[in-house]
Amino acid sequence: MEVVASWLGRYMLSHDDMNIPENERGLKATQIAKWFGSADSYDRFRTHARPIRYPELQGLGLRIRRLEDDDDLQDAVLSILHVNEITFNGPAAKIIENHDNRRMVVVEQNIAIQAQPPPQQPTNPPLSRQQRRALERQRRR
Repeated sequence: MEVVASWLGRYMLSHDDMNIPENERGLKATQIAKWFGSADSYDRFRTHARPIRYPELQGLGLRIRRLEDDDDLQDAVLSILHVNEITFNGPAAKIIENHDNRRMVVVEQNIAIQAQPPPQQPTNPPLSRQQRRALERQRRR
């Protein structure tokens, strides 16, 4: 958490429009990092599917831009979201690409196995002990 707080303080909170004095950035960054990464954050989020609302982030003192306020940004973000949904809801499980435009795609293959009906129980009545021994003797011959 210290690395995150250091990075937050150095880069994210240093914008002029944040109006946070340099000597207070470390403390503010630590507060933000704890809000996202402490044991208490589990009760707040519990899952990746829960939203973090704009007023909450603004109340933390984060520099936030709404997608709805910038059409170009919204189009870019939604394009990436839709491509990811199409790609990862299909056969691709992982994509690795480098700066030379070389990529590796890990594809999952689903194999459909048809369920077999349960074996039928014999309709004959169970053999007595003497009958089983007689069958065993015949098999040995």
